[in-house]
Amino acid sequence: MQYQIADDRKSLTFSVTQAERKAIRGLGHKADTDQALYDFFSDIDLEWIDPAETGDLTSAPMLGLRDDARQVSERWAFMDYQVRSVLGDLRDYGRAVFVSD
Repeated sequence: MQYQIADDRKSLTFSVTQAERKAIRGLGHKADTDQALYDFFSDIDLEWIDPAETGDLTSAPMLGLRDDARQVSERWAFMDYQVRSVLGDLRDYGRAVFVSD
């Protein structure tokens, strides 16, 4: 899996290979669980952010970066979480987009 932060820092896009899409399909219904999401994203150098840390009023999956003082310096959320899943988008479209703001 690869990711790219937009030049304006307002979006974070993940993309997967065909093999990774196949692996997600192999998860079946487990692909809709938080644990499957955390496991799939375990090798990236971003951190899961609790929305309460940033004052965000959402339950959206959120990834971000921290500064040297361990404060959240940037964060992006998957705002379509109520109708789609991150792994579902990766499986079906080969990409998933998280946004800031």
